[in-house]
Amino acid sequence: MISMMVEQTEDCGSLKGNDVMWNLLSRVAIASLLLGVPACSANGNNNGPQSIALGPGGAGAGATGGVGSGGISAVGSGGGVSPASGGGTGVSGDTLPCDIDTLVQAHCQTCHGAKPIGGAPMSLVTEQDFTQNYTVHTSPGLVGQTMPLYQLARMRINGTNNLPKMPQGNPLAPADFSTLDSWLAAGAPPGTACTPTSGAGGASPGGGGAIGAGGSINGGATTGAGGTTSGTVTTTGDVITPTTTDQCANDPTQFQPLVAEPGETCYEFQVHGVSSPTDTTKFTVQPGQSYNQFYYSIPWPAGTVVTRFGAKFDNISVLHHWLAFSISSGGQPVGTVQPNVSGTTLGQGAELIGGWAVGGCNIVFPKDMGVKLADTGQIMVQWHHYNSTGAPAQDGTSVQFCTVPAAMRQNIGGITWLGTENLNGLAGMPPGQVSKYSGTCTNNSGKPITIVGYFPHMHLLGTEMTSVVTHSSGMQETVFDHPFQFDHQVNYILGTPYVLQPGDKITSTCTFDNTTSAPVAFGQSTMQEMCYQFTFAYPYDALNNHVISLIGATDTCW
Repeated sequence: MISMMVEQTEDCGSLKGNDVMWNLLSRVAIASLLLGVPACSANGNNNGPQSIALGPGGAGAGATGGVGSGGISAVGSGGGVSPASGGGTGVSGDTLPCDIDTLVQAHCQTCHGAKPIGGAPMSLVTEQDFTQNYTVHTSPGLVGQTMPLYQLARMRINGTNNLPKMPQGNPLAPADFSTLDSWLAAGAPPGTACTPTSGAGGASPGGGGAIGAGGSINGGATTGAGGTTSGTVTTTGDVITPTTTDQCANDPTQFQPLVAEPGETCYEFQVHGVSSPTDTTKFTVQPGQSYNQFYYSIPWPAGTVVTRFGAKFDNISVLHHWLAFSISSGGQPVGTVQPNVSGTTLGQGAELIGGWAVGGCNIVFPKDMGVKLADTGQIMVQWHHYNSTGAPAQDGTSVQFCTVPAAMRQNIGGITWLGTENLNGLAGMPPGQVSKYSGTCTNNSGKPITIVGYFPHMHLLGTEMTSVVTHSSGMQETVFDHPFQFDHQVNYILGTPYVLQPGDKITSTCTFDNTTSAPVAFGQSTMQEMCYQFTFAYPYDALNNHVISLIGATDTCW
């Protein structure tokens, strides 16, 4: 139950008073953070209008959008794309009832797909998946018991025996919950599969698509969210709205390894089993949740920038996310494997150079930009593994960076941590209510800063990320406003970059719904919380104010 709304804002200027005490106390407390065990919420790829179902008639391209509401004048990059007249909805291919099939696709199959990811222990795709006899691996109090999977599924959506309710991060609406609960209670009976809509003649090239509504941005998102005060704000780039297309959901390369393009050199940083610079054995992922760190030498020549990053996945079912840092001090011998770490990089001069989480896809920067890479020091890759199989599992996944000489890119950028780590201090966000926490970053560089993308990150209780720019005139513009799902963490690269002018402030706010009965504070554990809006921008270092993060990052602004 939501009993009240709590809001807290943190400015990025200098740390004063309570901020200093919070920083000190939290750095002491960080060493005692305990690793929790997440329940993989399965959140669908069908968030609003982003899915395009292609039937026999194909799809047409949308026309360029017009002027958005809220005082924003912007032209979209091609407008929204809608199914053409020949499009169809597709068929599930089994005997799951259509309404159930639709629900589990939208709320379960990001993790529990045909190939489970992010620690999900089973698929929830077919009728047979739900009716199989299943031996429980992860649900506390039930481990080792065998039961029909529909019985376990019903227990999880109801939170029976104090189990965390599923799905987390993308909860079922009351009517949807009732539909799914009744079906599971009846023993998951088969039904009529979803029926495709017929194409108009089957060979039609499509009707040309729909006109982008109100200034379509980023492949279908509608602008007009800015201009919160009277007057007119003219945006200089794309904005992310609640209806912005999920750039990763239909990306055919989402789980494909990167291959060097002309002029690029790609490097791989593989997880491995033992501490040795030459070891190529697979890493053993123990059951449950763990953070594991791997140290590498810097393989690229001085003056190199990254143009793309991604991964060559091996055992994706035990992977939740990775972060890659360049570190300038306090590292480990090259080839070191550090299992079961707390996740802090304090004292290592850590600078984030890349990352990925379940739901995300390969990052490809604009052709005129590269992200600066360190010339000296080490590379440390931190993996969050989640093995729900109940037995040790092997993984040999490699993080990949594709690079070019800096001279080949006009603009050299970096990654800045926006948001806040102050979630009501050590007391944590109150239980049983919605809370909002913010951090503000000011462009004090004296020059324009170009933002090319975002990658929001929270944990299980996070529900929404917003970023609002306050211009020097006092006018405000919402540049990012999108629901957040823990197990569908999408990265966004803007079609038209957004320019932050000198003196502009950007305030990033995380919304949390603490449905638990206890306070939840900042921390690395999935059962604790974070509020980060990772932002890709250039020039390099222009956005940072270097207030050291509680986990050790130095490329920050809050």
